[in-house]
Amino acid sequence: MIACRTFLRPFVLIGTLLAAPLAHSASSAPVTALEPDSSGNLTLRWTGANGQFYRIETSDNLSTWTPFPSGYKGAGAILAPIVRKTSDTTTSRAFWRVVASSSNFSYPQLFAPIVGTAIKPLAPTLYYTAPNTTVAFSFLSGSLPPGLAFDSATGIVSGTPTAAGSFAATIRATNGAQTYDATLSLLVTPPPPCLVDLGVADYSAGVKGPFARNPWDMTYFASRLYIGQGNSDNQDSPDLNAGPMKIVSLQPGTPGFRYEGYDTSATLPEEQIDAIKVIDGELYILSHDTRGSDSVRNLYKRTAASETWTQYQSTMPNFGDSWGLHSYDACSFQGKLFVAGQAIGSSTDGGRTWTGVARTGRVTALFTIRGTLYAASYYPGFGIREYNPATGASPLRPDLQLSNWGRFAPGIQGPAPTQEKSDTKIVRPISIDPYALYLAGYCSSDHQTRTTDVYLARSLKVDAYDVVRTTPTGERPWDLLARGNTAYLLTSTKTGTGSTERFVVSIWQSTADLTGWTKIWASPPLATFARSFEEVNGDFYLGLGTDDGKTYDADDPTYTTGVKPDSGRILWLRR
Repeated sequence: MIACRTFLRPFVLIGTLLAAPLAHSASSAPVTALEPDSSGNLTLRWTGANGQFYRIETSDNLSTWTPFPSGYKGAGAILAPIVRKTSDTTTSRAFWRVVASSSNFSYPQLFAPIVGTAIKPLAPTLYYTAPNTTVAFSFLSGSLPPGLAFDSATGIVSGTPTAAGSFAATIRATNGAQTYDATLSLLVTPPPPCLVDLGVADYSAGVKGPFARNPWDMTYFASRLYIGQGNSDNQDSPDLNAGPMKIVSLQPGTPGFRYEGYDTSATLPEEQIDAIKVIDGELYILSHDTRGSDSVRNLYKRTAASETWTQYQSTMPNFGDSWGLHSYDACSFQGKLFVAGQAIGSSTDGGRTWTGVARTGRVTALFTIRGTLYAASYYPGFGIREYNPATGASPLRPDLQLSNWGRFAPGIQGPAPTQEKSDTKIVRPISIDPYALYLAGYCSSDHQTRTTDVYLARSLKVDAYDVVRTTPTGERPWDLLARGNTAYLLTSTKTGTGSTERFVVSIWQSTADLTGWTKIWASPPLATFARSFEEVNGDFYLGLGTDDGKTYDADDPTYTTGVKPDSGRILWLRR
């Protein structure tokens, strides 16, 4: 198959006497046919998808292709352009193919220009124009960044931006017979280092409030940054059971957010997207709290080759509701995918089929230490399980249960885990071989976590326990990242109360031995804290969040005074 420049889906190849579909992407090839019209002209017929642009290319050798001068826009009806007139007798053999693209007139996407730095001129790409046809460009609506100029003769945008912000302009191209519009979007930032406000991500488009906009997780994969939102609490917090969900993402260096579902569904049947995990080169979203049957486990996956999300569903005999009710964490171990929640399961084919490992309480973390896989649960009791590859089971470790909490969460800052209803948890684990790091804290707002401490776990072997609390003094930890042999930690501190309440967000880098932290950045005072973060090419992205604003008792005070309207706001630390 021949891929033509930026055309994403060349999918049909047609010879004079035959039609042969070319598989190229997840899009379905239209059913095509060569048919004569009433005048005997040869037409190429297919049904054009609504809003989809097409062009026809021709070749006499299947090597060099020439586009027809016209383009076609689908509207759900049959398209039947003439590919050879009755009077044309000059060519004995010809092949045709239909090429689809998202647009027939576009500008290249420019990564966030910097104030005071000239941009590389942006020349438009225009398809479907006849050779030697004069094309006129005009500025239709919107605005370009101050300092940039638009050339109506060539359509080129150039110059040096003088102000930061998000800008979008609609530009029109016409050759007299055909008219096409393109939108040019640019995100201009101050010179680095700088903190850039990317706006508020909101999967619900204003239907739900700030608590459901919490960015529970942020994960970078295949040039996009994915953000998990929602609320699975069905008891006390605002916006209870806040589904169905949309997957939120952004492309770093460009303005705006994308909202999508899976396969052909616009939404996910989930109350919350809590964990987004890159595992063995694929991206997974776990079923944190399904809106469907509790006995059916959902899993959502996309690959680096395709941006389409696929849902996988499974059941497990003898596991009942434990199988599908909640999934909190996932990891890869010895060539298998493990997912844990109310039950632990393993898969050897990327989540299509499963083997039951253990029926459990609520397992919130999977992590490896020195080649051993552990699972941490908090309900009905705080404790650790250890996976046995020989038996395929993950039994409770009697020496790592609630009464022995000091072995895996020593010095936790809060009520003793043995205290009634303390609901102590381990969350957000990362692996820096051969060790693990994780956060610990207490259950809050049902499934959420009031994290208090960060730990380095070097051994959980019997009588060789080696777990160290490394929490920076006075800091509230929220998230962990692993990059090679280095860990990064997200924390916050709070000053004031009520209307004077402010938060300083800090990013820390681990020491070489992982036993300590060095602060590498601190924010100016913010209206709320950052709940999650992600590193992309040396820059950091911060997801601002909020607590539920309720103090249930002395051991579960709210971290924020009320809910914070800035929850869901994404900040870019451009370094």
